[in-house]
Amino acid sequence: MVTPIATATAVSPPPPPNAVTGHSEQLLRRRAVTLRLVLAALPPRERRILTMRFYSDLTQAQISSRVGLSQMHVPRLLKRSLAQLRAGMLSDRSSSRTAQAPGPDR
Repeated sequence: MVTPIATATAVSPPPPPNAVTGHSEQLLRRRAVTLRLVLAALPPRERRILTMRFYSDLTQAQISSRVGLSQMHVPRLLKRSLAQLRAGMLSDRSSSRTAQAPGPDR
């Protein structure tokens, strides 16, 4: 038995991956500003460690020797710093939702 070939239906193609709408562009800008503020609030040592790990792609051993910390302390600081970044970003996200939510009619 021959199976019929499915015919293509008219579906609009998705936007290109790099297409940014006006709303999403504003959102990206706001998140970038928030990230900069949250990073600036971290102690200098934690910012330095994050930079070495994620921008310079250094290992924990390399970071520990450059900063003068034990190799066991570096992942603790990374975890704590990332948690602070996450909390700051989520806080901004929830506050922006609250600000955009319509209030009750009075």
